[in-house]
Amino acid sequence: MQDETIQVVTYNGKPLVPPKDLYKMLGGAISLPSIYDLCHREGFPCLHIGKKLLVPVQAAYEWFQQQKN
Repeated sequence: MQDETIQVVTYNGKPLVPPKDLYKMLGGAISLPSIYDLCHREGFPCLHIGKKLLVPVQAAYEWFQQQKN
């Protein structure tokens, strides 16, 4: 049996981040208001927990990669 390594994309060790941290992670390439708009768009990976928004870093990375293609 071989050990399989699973790599998970995180930001500062966090697998879930608020939109403000996603903005920082992207280096400001997308404005913060645009990130909030994305969080309310169908198909963009964002968890709505009460009034709090959390973005799964791995899923967001994969979503952005798909948009490039």
